[in-house]
Amino acid sequence: MKILTELDEKILCDIFDMDLKEGLNVSSIDYGLRDDTGRYSSLQALYSHLSKLERLNYLEIEYNKDGAYCLTGGWKHPKYNNNVISISNDKIHVSDKGILYVCEFRKTTMDRIKGAFKSFLSSFLKELRSQVFKIVISFILGTLFGSYGISLIKSLFKGLSK
Repeated sequence: MKILTELDEKILCDIFDMDLKEGLNVSSIDYGLRDDTGRYSSLQALYSHLSKLERLNYLEIEYNKDGAYCLTGGWKHPKYNNNVISISNDKIHVSDKGILYVCEFRKTTMDRIKGAFKSFLSSFLKELRSQVFKIVISFILGTLFGSYGISLIKSLFKGLSK
């Protein structure tokens, strides 16, 4: 089950980029969060998404002394249940959990295929090495001890397989 919406993912990725590059800002206009209910409704919608991301521990927010990272005032939006009129971008940062999410989210299908292939190849080579080792030991013991070596090998490998 997917917890974050596409919009939440886009906001999280943009904040990740904002943390990496100075001068970038997250703006409610970038996400098409506009409606006709009021002048600040797009900011109030963005605040709602940021609060969700913080609640899920994808964001770390530095609060001011008064416990806020945004300015509030005026009427409370009926849908978003807040009265935000300004958000401080410099107070919002992606947490470790958020960084992991963004990195996984941005992986391409080819990266995922490479990872699966690498895992398969690793386990295949490990098994192959084990089988080659058994054959080499069998050959050496068979050569050194003749028919007695073959019975020794059988008993040895029965003990290894248990």
